[in-house]
Parts: sequence; structure tokens; C-alpha cells
Amino acid sequence: MPFETQPSLAEARASAIAAEVGPGLFAGATGEAIASVSRTPTSDPGPEDLDSAVRQALKEMWRAPVSDVPRGEAPANPLLEERVAIDFSLQDLVRQRHLEQQEGFPGGNADPRVSHLVEVACRTRSGRAYKSLALPACADQQDQPEAGPLPAAPVVGYKRTRDKPSEPPEKAAPSAAPSIPAKRPAPSDPESEGAHKKKRCRHSRKGGKGSAATKEVRDQRHLQIRAEARGEETYAATHGLLVQKLRITKPGWMGNRFPVQEAKRLIEAWRSGEIVQALKGFQQVPFDDALSRQPPTYIQDKALNTLLARSALENCMEVSDTLRADFDHDSEVFVGEWAAISRADIEGNSRGNHLFCIAGYHRNIKKEPGVTPWTVRHQKALDHFFRAGGPADRITKLGCQFVRRAFPGVAFRFEKCAKTLEAQYGFKPAYDLFYNYCLNFPSQEVLRVYCEPHVDWKNVALGVCLLFIHGKFDHRERAWLVLWEAGIIIQIPPGVFVAYPSSLFFHFNFDRFVIVTTPDGKLPTRETAEPLDGRDGRRSSVWFNQASLIQTAELGYPTVGAAKKAGLAGTCNVRELLEKGIFTHPPL
Repeated sequence: MPFETQPSLAEARASAIAAEVGPGLFAGATGEAIASVSRTPTSDPGPEDLDSAVRQALKEMWRAPVSDVPRGEAPANPLLEERVAIDFSLQDLVRQRHLEQQEGFPGGNADPRVSHLVEVACRTRSGRAYKSLALPACADQQDQPEAGPLPAAPVVGYKRTRDKPSEPPEKAAPSAAPSIPAKRPAPSDPESEGAHKKKRCRHSRKGGKGSAATKEVRDQRHLQIRAEARGEETYAATHGLLVQKLRITKPGWMGNRFPVQEAKRLIEAWRSGEIVQALKGFQQVPFDDALSRQPPTYIQDKALNTLLARSALENCMEVSDTLRADFDHDSEVFVGEWAAISRADIEGNSRGNHLFCIAGYHRNIKKEPGVTPWTVRHQKALDHFFRAGGPADRITKLGCQFVRRAFPGVAFRFEKCAKTLEAQYGFKPAYDLFYNYCLNFPSQEVLRVYCEPHVDWKNVALGVCLLFIHGKFDHRERAWLVLWEAGIIIQIPPGVFVAYPSSLFFHFNFDRFVIVTTPDGKLPTRETAEPLDGRDGRRSSVWFNQASLIQTAELGYPTVGAAKKAGLAGTCNVRELLEKGIFTHPPL
């Protein structure tokens, strides 16, 4: 109701607060406190004086009733027991009235309390002054929305099967009869004499038994034999996962963004640790404690499309005992040669605040493919890092051979596109099957690569990226990979490859068991958590193909627009590729 007389500022302020918190709290001694403050002389106070006077009044209001409560009895209002002083500033009141006005409630700047306080603070009662307070206050509130419920976690069921490793051929049982040494042939027999001569190894200058290329083929054949001997482990979805239901753009070339609001909520829950409640129902895919016994692992949808493959450890260890150590050393040298990465680029990286690079070819908004700007600036360092026969080159070839075994349909598509682009533009993939490489590396501020929830939606949809984990960390508990839509959380030790369509899954890292201490016992957050051990040192290498390059190769035109002008649809036939088995993993 309108004020009949001009009240003091403190009285007006207290009246405004009373309207917000309810008249029932302002009785008895509280009323006396208001009367006392209302008699306080105030001459032309500013907003700070107004708030100061009201805060003092509130202290008196909340303290007075507590003494009136008989000992042993609880106060009528729990806030009194806590002696909480509510601090309604002018902006708080204006914001509340503005929000009510937007929802159809009467009030707003017509409220006499608001009108009077606006007049004091802004020297005017105009609507312009009201908006100057209301709109920024409401914008601040929108910047920090209340957290809603978590998006529903996918419900995916799996059936796990694991082949028994094949037994090595049994040796023939020794004969019970005494062994008689074979008679040595007479030297006069030329055939017998030749049989005992040591064969001379042939060394070809053009690449024979001792050449690097031949050794690479031989090593890959041995790895394949060992993989077949181990068998394989499969998690086949019984319900809830089908590749056709994943987010693919209508043209079919790339993945699609995760819904913005749901993504924001999940990222908040990931940072606070709240997301662990949703992950409790996910299928855990551990690695065998005896690392050498773990066979390759395949995650399949209910139509038996392979959507993730995890290698055995030997895929990067059998060739050389020092390969991983050499690769880590070269990675450190490589990162030391990078130009400084701006803070804006690091904070703008949706995967996390670690160091990173994007090397290789791209097209993006360009009319024709070309190398990335980062590649131009670091070509000399890249050439040395991926030198022929070096650790990075060997790791790349091992990983791509794994992709050829696990995803032969994807490898065939990539190789066919590579031939087309080479014929049309004169360049080959820089990294075997892949045109792009990213090294994710720790920094002084970020001690491990620990990716936030994101989706690599610009990568080709019906393809895979190749992930290699390296560095030293506690892989049994730390930084497992979560694929949200698949409902899985999978362990990836250092030295292991994983291949999957990263453009189709909202994915991130998460510690399976968060071993942390917090100083106040509250829910751990990324800022307050203090990991006890196993946090430092994790690194990752990623090879991938952007959708724009595959698009250019398969359309035969540099852009979709050019293809449409030529009368083509400009789309990818997703259904045909799936029917041909692009994600079908051949049985051993």
C-alpha cells in the first residue's frame, strides 16, 4: 500500500524486507528495533548508507526474539536460531519485482517500496532508472542458473563373452625306446654334405630379409598371430544401443552436437563430481590385471556393429621394449618446440585446459584442402617427430594396422578417399590412414590429460578416430574413458590403442574411484579435490579424419555447394555404408 507519510530510509528498507520475508517475523522486540532504527536521523544517504543501515537493523531484529524463547525450546523460525541476517539489496528487490512483473504479477516499478528506494539510489522514480537496475540484476541471475536434474542416463544392457586363448601345439611325447643317434652321412655323398652346410642369408640392396619394410610386415604378421591366439573379448549390447539412433547430421557426413543445455548440465555435474551418480549403472570394461593376458576388446551395438575396439598391450610393445619410453621422450622434445599457446585457445578447447596441437590437413571453410595453420608454423618439428622409423612413425603404423584389423570397412573407406585426394590434389595422408594428428600433453597448471565431456562432431561420422594412451599414471583407477550414449566406462592402460567414432559419442574421462581428500568434508570438486596419488603424467595421442576431407573425396567436388550445383544431392549414403558393413568386425 502507498506510504501516507515520507518514511525514513531505514524504515522503508525494513518494510521492504518485511514484505519479502513475511510479517510474522516482525513482532514484539523486532517491532521495537524497527521503530528504533526509523528514528535514526538520516540525511540524504547513498545506496551504501542505506544498505548499511538496514543490515544493522536486521542484526537487531534477529537477535531480539532469541532471548524471548524459553530455554530448551526451539525458536518458531529456524532462521532465528542460526541468527542469519538476510541482506536484501536494492537490486535484489528490484530483480524480484521485475521477474514477478514478467510473469504477469502486478507490481514492478509501481511498488511504492521499489519506487521510494529507486528515488533514493538514482535520484529519480523514472522507469529508465528501474530498468537500469532490473535488467543487469536479472542478467546476473541468468548467468548462474540453478542446477536442474541430470539428463537421464542411457540404459544399455550388455552380454560379455571372452574366447579362451588357444593352446600352443603340444610337443610329441618322448619315445619309451632308447634313442639311437642318427648315423652321420658319409662325406662322399654330395647331397648329404650340402645338407649340413649353413645356409647363407641373402641380403638385398632393394629391401630383403633385413629391410625395415620387410621387418614391419613380419612384425605385423606376428602380432596378428598372437592376437588370434589370445582370442577376443566382446561386449554386445542386448538393448539400448544402435548406431542408427546416434546423432548423425542429416547430410550424413559428420556427427551432431550434443543438446546444448544437457551438455552444460552434464559438464557441471562432471566438474562437481555429481555425475558419479549417473555412472553407477554404466557397464565397466576393465583391463586384465595381468596386462599381457588381456585380448582385444570389442563393444558392439545390438545389431553387432562394432563401435569401439581396444587393442591388446602387445600392439605397441612387441616391436621394441623401449618404444613407449622413446615415444614419451620424443613427445617431450616435440612439445618443447611448440610456439606459445594463447590462454584463449587453451580455455576455448572443449576437451580440457591441457596443451594440444592440430597437425595435418583440413578443409573446414576453405574451398580446397590445405595444411592447418599450426602445421605451417611447426613443419620442421613435425618432420623430425614423425621421421621414418622413429617412435612416432612406428606407433602410428602399429595403430593403423590395429584399425585395419578391427575396422576393415572403415580402413577401406579411408584408403579409397586417400587415393582420390592424391589424384585430385597431390597430397597423401600424413599419418597412414589419417590426415590429422593431435598430441594432448600436460602443462605446469594441468598435470594430466583429463578430458571434459565433449563430442568431436566435426569428424567423419562413419569412421573412427585412433587413440593411444601414454605417460605414467595409475590406469587401474584413473582416467577411464566414458562413452555416454553407449553406457560404458572403459579402462585404457598406457601403451594401448582404442578406436571408435568420436563424432557420435559424448565422451570424457573419469576416475573410476575418486580417491580424494577435501578440507571441509563437502562434495569434492575439481578445484577442492586433492588426489592422493596416480594423478600426474597421463598423455594421449589422437589420429583422426575431419568430415570435410572425406566429403571432398567422395563427392568429387571441393564443397557440398559445388556438388549441388552439378546436380548431386551432396549427401552421404549412411544406410548403404552400414548395410555394406562399415562397422562389421570380421570374426577371427
